Amino acid sequence: MHASPKLSKKIKNSILSVSLAFSTLIASAPLSSFQSVTVNAATSDNYAKLLQQSLYLYDANMCGTGVNENSDLSWRSDCHTSDEADFGYHDAGDHVKFGLPQGYSASTLGWGYYEFKDSYSALGLTDHFKTVSDYFIKFFKASTILDGSGNVTRFCYQVGEGNPDHGYWGPPEAQTGSRKAFWVTSGASDIAAEYAAALALSYLNFGNAEDLKYAKALYKFAAQGNSVAKDGAAPFYTSDSCTDELAWAAGWLHIATKEQNYLSDLNSKLGYIGWIHSWNNVTLGAAAVQAHITGDWSKVTGYLNSNVTNKSGYWFLDKWGSARYNTTAQFVALAATKNSGTNYSSWAKGQMDYILGNNPSNTCFVVGFASNSSKYPHHRAASGYKNYDELGKNTGFSSNSHVLVGALVGGPIDAGGTYTDSVQDYIANEVAIDYNAGFVGAAAGLYSVYKTGSLDTNIPGTRGKYTAGSTTTTTPTTTTPYNPTTTTSTTRVTNTTTPPTSGNGVYTLNLAQAIDYSLLPATDKMIGWEWSEFGIPSTEKVTKVEVNISTTKSTIGKWQGAFGSSTTVSPDYWTQSTDMQQSISGTSGTITWAVDAATANIIQYGYGGELKFGIWWIDCGTFTIDSIKVYTNGSGSTVTTTPQQVTTTPQQITTRPTTTTSSSTGGNGAYTLKLGEAIDYSLLPATDKMIGWEWSEFGIPSTEKVTKVEVNISTTKSTIGKWQGAFGSSTTVSPDYWTQSTDMQQSISGTSGTITWAVDAATANIIQYGYGGELKFGIWWIDCGTFTIDSIKVYTNGSGSVTTTTPVVTTTTTTTTTRATTTTTPAPTKIYGDLTGDGRVNNGDLVSISQYLVGDIQLSSAVMLLADVTNDGKVDVADLALIKQLLMGDSVVLGPRR
Repeated sequence: MHASPKLSKKIKNSILSVSLAFSTLIASAPLSSFQSVTVNAATSDNYAKLLQQSLYLYDANMCGTGVNENSDLSWRSDCHTSDEADFGYHDAGDHVKFGLPQGYSASTLGWGYYEFKDSYSALGLTDHFKTVSDYFIKFFKASTILDGSGNVTRFCYQVGEGNPDHGYWGPPEAQTGSRKAFWVTSGASDIAAEYAAALALSYLNFGNAEDLKYAKALYKFAAQGNSVAKDGAAPFYTSDSCTDELAWAAGWLHIATKEQNYLSDLNSKLGYIGWIHSWNNVTLGAAAVQAHITGDWSKVTGYLNSNVTNKSGYWFLDKWGSARYNTTAQFVALAATKNSGTNYSSWAKGQMDYILGNNPSNTCFVVGFASNSSKYPHHRAASGYKNYDELGKNTGFSSNSHVLVGALVGGPIDAGGTYTDSVQDYIANEVAIDYNAGFVGAAAGLYSVYKTGSLDTNIPGTRGKYTAGSTTTTTPTTTTPYNPTTTTSTTRVTNTTTPPTSGNGVYTLNLAQAIDYSLLPATDKMIGWEWSEFGIPSTEKVTKVEVNISTTKSTIGKWQGAFGSSTTVSPDYWTQSTDMQQSISGTSGTITWAVDAATANIIQYGYGGELKFGIWWIDCGTFTIDSIKVYTNGSGSTVTTTPQQVTTTPQQITTRPTTTTSSSTGGNGAYTLKLGEAIDYSLLPATDKMIGWEWSEFGIPSTEKVTKVEVNISTTKSTIGKWQGAFGSSTTVSPDYWTQSTDMQQSISGTSGTITWAVDAATANIIQYGYGGELKFGIWWIDCGTFTIDSIKVYTNGSGSVTTTTPVVTTTTTTTTTRATTTTTPAPTKIYGDLTGDGRVNNGDLVSISQYLVGDIQLSSAVMLLADVTNDGKVDVADLALIKQLLMGDSVVLGPRR
């Protein structure tokens, strides 16, 4: 387990949503393989041995009274035999049985077997895999108390405590004394849902009906509790939402049972894919389950194409367990290769070559696999030391150590491949059950594709339980994807209106929509839903609106804001009630809007606009809008509506079409970038509303000067209307870091049109210099609100020869994050708060200081001085808060005060 707290799901997702916007604009080519360094091809391609050995990390981390019987490692035996919930696995090099990584690991291992059971069968590894899987399942059942009706009455989500456990260094067999078990009668939904997914997969893979019984019970328990585990889990493995785990479990339960309510839950809870499949975000995995059901793998391949396989070299996501993320990406890519028709197998092979030793460190990051394997993983039981005094400052193992066969270490701590093989290094040399989960799947997938290698007949320290080629035949209930005749992945759960009281209509929209207040647009903090989603007849007037919210924090606290309705009907485009303030002492409550008569008249007109919910302040920061209830003056007859997709669902453009430069006219070059890029004006950063594209994407020779830029836009609204803004270019060349023309204003009466920038000579000289910066398009006002940038045409003074280029992937726009522009090269002037060195204070700096405060990155001494914006000699949450205030538009002073 890491000595530094792991990032929570919400922090990870919000950080990634900004960083992806930068990284996806970096041009790169798909990776097929790496140049050979020293690894023998027969070793790097030995996927049979790789799959065989990858299972042994779980033998090393077994816990409880069944270790002697189940582990194949002779140096492991029964331990922690007084645990209230028996069996299960130690988390990493420590001995806590944390819930999230166990549930994630078991379900991901199950998914890998579900996809590539042919590999296990061909190599005789089914017995070993089933032992590993069953040992998880035994713990999950021991952690779940059912009543006579099959309902969960008590649930244990964790055994052991992080800090006391980390204070011990030695073998688990010598760690005596009782360990705290964390039981709940409601909640811990994230962990319960992970267990449910693992149990459903165990049922699919091996056909034990009791597994399905527990899976359904735990899913019901998780959905009813709808809150995450905190006590004991924090600060090690916590998340701010359980929605992704519920979607993950619901998908597998639908495949196992064919019950439509699980499919509805999957479709309604599947959110934005903002991270690779991992212990704290299984959204990508849930999208893959949905793809199995619908046959449409575009969400999965879209994420891979945009964020993974388009990068060159070693795919690096985070310094904590970079090899873990890399091999999990390989696994997901290989699952997509099997099912989608898109072939990522050569990419995965090239990445695994790197993992197995074809890298700058000339190190195989799988312990015991090759002669140049990592030798000193951060693992108490394998190290051979009995206590911290024996460990001391040693970087290697003791003479009593063991080979931790098949364990994937954390790997490089940066994209350049920096790595240290030391038992003391809990970043580069951490091992964990979640690290190996995706890695096992990748090994199985690579063997399924390439069928290369042979089994190892001499694994050190084993009891001989698994001889080469032995296997047990089992008959799973079903192993083929379920394809119903009609499915939908774009609608929420069907919403049923609540029966009315006192003769009023009541229309309820069920949402479970997670909100991070800090990420809402600074200008208005508004959230909106189409009135048509509620299914209210236009003959009825709205009299009252209730928003039911909940939080995983200690209390909702003070709420201040306003409601309103945006329509296209006079007398008002935006009508709202008086600002309101309300305090909610608990973790759930209702905010009520008594709609006045004037606003009711506006809303009534066809319900063609939006219900808008404005938040000026809320104490809890992150919360969930569980449902919205609208009361009317109607008869209140009960109706059922299927609302359209929530308006705040992220929309991702996975790849731009191939760009073709057009032939010139009048002797000028004309370079067209075809985009089809959807823009929501309200979601652009409030500070500058800028959108940027790399000049290099246009394929313009550096010998040519830009003379004119045309942006072709269209909208689904009635008209584009008035546009006001500016163009410019950000570069590293004098005379200006940011050069722009005079602000422009143009009116376009139709639904499509062109905005033109006549580039002046000074700016043309800036742009010409290698085209290393960006074309930037600033919008200060646009009537249509949402529009599409169809293409950009750049004219030059060149010959205009026709060329073809392939631009990079577009960014993703979401309603919970603002669009980040591409990173630019730093200006020479040092600015307080500018941690990224790009010459201004923006979201990138907020991300950097957040990563530093949670221990995910280190800052140089020079950057630390710039990060100390409160000028108190340290970098802490006060500096984070001040930077956030600045980005929200408040007037603040960063750095030394005069």
